[in-house]
Amino acid sequence: MSADPLADLIGRLAARDRAALRDLYDAAADRLFAAILHILRDRAEAEDALQETFARIWQRAKRFDPAREGAMAWLTAIARDCAAERRRTKPAAPGRAAKDPRPAADPLPAPDLLPGIEVRLFGNRAPGRRRYLLRAIFVLTAALALALAVVVFWQAGGQRPTAPRSAATLEQRGVKLAFSAEWSPATRELQVTRTLGPPAGPGHDYELWLIDRSGAPVSLGLLRGHLYRAAVPALPPGAELAVSLEPMGGSRTGQPTGPVLVKGVVARL
Repeated sequence: MSADPLADLIGRLAARDRAALRDLYDAAADRLFAAILHILRDRAEAEDALQETFARIWQRAKRFDPAREGAMAWLTAIARDCAAERRRTKPAAPGRAAKDPRPAADPLPAPDLLPGIEVRLFGNRAPGRRRYLLRAIFVLTAALALALAVVVFWQAGGQRPTAPRSAATLEQRGVKLAFSAEWSPATRELQVTRTLGPPAGPGHDYELWLIDRSGAPVSLGLLRGHLYRAAVPALPPGAELAVSLEPMGGSRTGQPTGPVLVKGVVARL
């Protein structure tokens, strides 16, 4: 272990330790965000540049040489490069230069953008053990139930049954947001359409949850855009679908952390 904790964290990144990404974000994001904001003078642009900064730090961690420069200087150089590139490609609009005009010496707290950074780097947010286990149990149970149904059918010598479609309407009185969901037995695909209301908005995502009779929620993914499709082995009647408002990248706990906006009970058509 070196005398510089940041250098140790970068070394862990080079070894592809994902947990070190959170530790480094907690340790350095405020100072890097201040440096970026000092160049861009616009908070929204600075947040985008901060995400790009940590993505590059992950990608370039193996290049860091603590014998040549300090860890904070190396991190800050990447942050300033990202900010400068964004300023060249997206010049600030007139009148925006006065936003968040604090210098780097007076840092603003950086927002928690790590979920979005993880999605950007790894293609999907890194699930916690509990959520991963619940989802695996759900998928395995549905697959075993389907296999058992096939065995019983062939042993009985009957014709192959056609499973009915399932659907749900997700809404809540007084909430101007609604979704319709339909599951097809032929394709084993769940299709969810936003029928009312706006997108989640900057810094947030809608997250879809399946709540079976045990009451344990299982994330089925993030509802981005007007239409969402996902492979779902089964959608049991009587289960509930719900949509919560989560930070960008979705819940990191395996449970809804934001408000549950709408929900609906699954029924057969």
